Amino acid sequence: MPFATHNAAGEPVVIPIGGPPGPPGGEGPDGRSAYQIAVESGGDTGSETDFAAMLATAGSGGNMATRTAAVPIRASCCVVDVRGNTCAPADPSDPTQCGKLLGFVRDATSQGQSAAITTLGPVQGAVGNFGLGDRLWIAAGGGLTRVPPAMGWRQCVGVATDASTILFRPERAALYNPVSPLVLIGGADQGAVAALIAAAFAANPQALAAVLAGVFDALPPLPVDLSTVPAAGGLYRDGDANGYRLVRLSPAS
Repeated sequence: MPFATHNAAGEPVVIPIGGPPGPPGGEGPDGRSAYQIAVESGGDTGSETDFAAMLATAGSGGNMATRTAAVPIRASCCVVDVRGNTCAPADPSDPTQCGKLLGFVRDATSQGQSAAITTLGPVQGAVGNFGLGDRLWIAAGGGLTRVPPAMGWRQCVGVATDASTILFRPERAALYNPVSPLVLIGGADQGAVAALIAAAFAANPQALAAVLAGVFDALPPLPVDLSTVPAAGGLYRDGDANGYRLVRLSPAS
């Protein structure tokens, strides 16, 4: 019951006195998951599986993305963008994939599952036996190799910082199409090669071998670092004592 009294000015006041506690209230609503909160906040989270993959890779030190695996993806695999917002292992022998690299998937991913993709930054636990400073290229099946592929397209994707850690830092992709020096090269290269042959023949008209050697030697050597190739591409010489060839590098579209 309330307690009536007076204050210092003689005015009446009522002081409430608490009674016994009431009965327990009913159960409140269920709490919301982090995914629900993210959706309600207007974030671009994708599916709940994608959101879980993003949380699992948060704090890795690199930039991340997610895509649904269009096919099974092996561990330590470079992947490319394919139709329907999905990804698949990179294939350097397929020129249509040149310039479509998404990133690097460290963990094996089943078809239809969300793949966590590193687009830039360090990746620990990569499969390989690398040495400090090894330049790494996309290999057949999307793996990593120290040796760039001999055909198709090439892309250096980073360097090793130890035996199982890489710094994923993709360079520009370039098409790599070796052709025989005895095959007539058409298009923009035809005039250039014809001029080289004419100049070499004028210098030594007695020997065809010397003419071809002159053509070969007049071309710039194929650069080891394809990121130094001009954006327009170019014609280069490549080979050793076991064989020689002309190489046309085309820029990625």
